[in-house]
Amino acid sequence: MLLSCVSLPTSQHIPNRPSTLFVPAAVISQGRQALTTRTTTKGLTLLLLATSSSLRSQRRRIASRRAEESKRTGEKQLQFTVGDKLAEARSFAAKRFFAVAAWDKNVDPLPVIVASDSTGDCGRRLGQQAFLQLGETSKCRLQVFPNIQSKEAIDSMLEKSMSAKKKPGDQSMLVLATLADPELSKYLLSQAAEKSVPCLNALEPVLAAMEKRFNCKRMCSTKDSKAPQSEEEAVSDSLWDTGSAQGLTIFAASDTSGQLSSMIARAAVKQFPDRGVESITVCPEVRTLEEVDYIAAQAFQSNSLVLFSFASPGLSRFMRQQCERLKLIYADVFQPTVIEMEKYFNYPPVGVAGGMDTEEFDTTKLKWRQEAV
Repeated sequence: MLLSCVSLPTSQHIPNRPSTLFVPAAVISQGRQALTTRTTTKGLTLLLLATSSSLRSQRRRIASRRAEESKRTGEKQLQFTVGDKLAEARSFAAKRFFAVAAWDKNVDPLPVIVASDSTGDCGRRLGQQAFLQLGETSKCRLQVFPNIQSKEAIDSMLEKSMSAKKKPGDQSMLVLATLADPELSKYLLSQAAEKSVPCLNALEPVLAAMEKRFNCKRMCSTKDSKAPQSEEEAVSDSLWDTGSAQGLTIFAASDTSGQLSSMIARAAVKQFPDRGVESITVCPEVRTLEEVDYIAAQAFQSNSLVLFSFASPGLSRFMRQQCERLKLIYADVFQPTVIEMEKYFNYPPVGVAGGMDTEEFDTTKLKWRQEAV
């Protein structure tokens, strides 16, 4: 029986070492505590968890149970945007899974379904960029379903994708959606949960942030165009002068070219055609905390919404921190997708700009020096 394990670093060769493991943060923490008393004389302790097939079944049961629990209790999920509560963040951290892989193991090429109510270009690029945090472009298996604009289209997409499974025991797929209609989004999430299929609507947090910033519902919503606002919300949002929202810009920050965050901003802002957004300020190749701080300060001065796509979880967290401190409305358009892919592919992301898509190295930029001993 093949057992998955977590091991301490060792110089000894381990034959037939298991390839990957999907470990909850709580289990890792408990394992570290146990290792202080159970380390062997050879410096190696194995934490036996389960067979790989049991892990797949367990993940499906957990996903289904969480979906049902969320429906029953109305628990709000962490959106990586303004409005998230500390309690939600703590709940997310407690349930967060981290993938662990053997050093010589590459990510498995599993299918990812992109569901879009338009061309699918935005979802395709987001899926490709997020996958690069796990593996090379050649291993990315994306299938785009454009023009998903009805419940019937969602049912058809899921049926076709489920029937294309390679093996009966395989986890079927990951659905990455960019749907503007909130009702279609809820329907897709519910249908995917019933089938134990992981699903994420990457556009929803961005649209929710824009609804809050512009104080109106998105164009496709059938509800009243004016967003409901309590007296408390009106006071806390007193910095936002929606009546003079002309000449607005949206800041789109990225640690690469900025094209992804710009595409998502353009796709989302189409739902608010009369809100006076005239430009997108693209901030590419952001790599330092100082520049993040400067972007937040500039966005505050111009009363702007901030969207960002950083591969580094630390840089993403610092941007959120600065936006929260300045009461800026923002949305992380990248980390939620990377986290979902880490769970689905059972493989850890590298967390660096550009990911695994390495180019020919330019040695002229090296700053090496040789020092005398």
